[in-house]
Amino acid sequence: MIIATGEAVILQHPLAVMIGKRLPPLVEHRFITVENWSGLEGMGNFDVVRRQMPDGKVYEGRTVRTFDPKTRLWRLYWMDSNGGPIDPPVIGSFENGVGLFFCKDYQVGRPVIIVFRWDKTNPNQPVWGQAFSDDNGKTWEWNYSNTSYRVK
Repeated sequence: MIIATGEAVILQHPLAVMIGKRLPPLVEHRFITVENWSGLEGMGNFDVVRRQMPDGKVYEGRTVRTFDPKTRLWRLYWMDSNGGPIDPPVIGSFENGVGLFFCKDYQVGRPVIIVFRWDKTNPNQPVWGQAFSDDNGKTWEWNYSNTSYRVK
């Protein structure tokens, strides 16, 4: 399982950079709520992330994660209340508590490789990060991370 089931809060760390272009911060460094559930007989899990936006609207995102026991690979699918299609899955696995998950996509009109890094070596505070590469993985631009804290 990628992260433990139950409720958690996430401290976001937006880095305000995307493929060499400085952007205004997406959100302030703050806590948001996430709910996690297991399912699919242990072969998957789900989360719901909600946060209040500065304009008062509620943003919601959901992750569906599936595990293939034959290949030992996880597939993570993201969708959110901004609409549009489900993002292409990031695919990967864990080794020693650290998971790397990759996909090809487009950001700001450019083809990129995306990597998600889940570090669950501290199961009470897993850390997620996201980076983009527009040079086929030679260099990575880390542009977002968050730390989860279990609600007890």
